[in-house]
Amino acid sequence: MRFTGVVCLGALLLGTACQWAGLPARAKVYAAHEAGLTLQYENPQLAPEARFGERIQARVAASKDVEEGRAVRITYTSLRGESSALFFQKDGGLFLSQDGKTPGLLVYPAGFPDGISQWEVRGTKFRVLGRAVADLHGLKLPDTADRVGVWVEFESAQGLRQRTFLLPDIGEAETLTWHKGAWISTHRLVSRGFTDAPVVHE
Repeated sequence: MRFTGVVCLGALLLGTACQWAGLPARAKVYAAHEAGLTLQYENPQLAPEARFGERIQARVAASKDVEEGRAVRITYTSLRGESSALFFQKDGGLFLSQDGKTPGLLVYPAGFPDGISQWEVRGTKFRVLGRAVADLHGLKLPDTADRVGVWVEFESAQGLRQRTFLLPDIGEAETLTWHKGAWISTHRLVSRGFTDAPVVHE
C-alpha cells in the first residue's frame, strides 16, 4: 500500500497459525500474509459505474517464514499497471524490506497495537485510537476470522490526515480521509478471497 494519496496502510502480512505445545504464540500482525490472499479495494466517493474500473487489488504473491520473522511480497494491480513491495514481519511489527530478512522502513512497530501508542515515520505522525468491531459494509469474512481490529490515525507533515482500520490477517479494511471538516471513506475493502498464481508451462 502507499504512503501518499490514499494510504493503504495495510499493505500487508500476518498470521495466526496453529501453535505447537511449548512454543510461544506468534504475535498478531495487522496485515495479510497467506499466499494467494487477494484483497480488492474501492473508493466509495466515486460514482458506482467508476468504482470497478478504479479498483486496486492487493495479492500476497509470496509468503515465507524466515529465522528472523516472516517475509511477504505483495503485488498491487489496477488498470494503470502493477507494482509490488516486499515486507518483513517481526514481533507484531511491519516493515518494508529490501531482502526479506531484515526490517527497513517502518510501517508499524513491534508490539503494535498494545505495546505502542504512537510513532513517527519520515515526518508522518501515527497514533493508535483504539479497537473496534469490523463493519465491512456487507463483505463477509470466514467464520474463523478475527473481527476485532484497530483504528490508527496519522498526519503527514503536509497536513494530510487519515484514519485506517486494520484487521488481523488482512491489514487495511477501510481508510477515512479528513476533508472539509469531516471524515470520509476513501478506500474500502470490498472483496476478500484467494487466487493462485498462473502456471507457466515450459
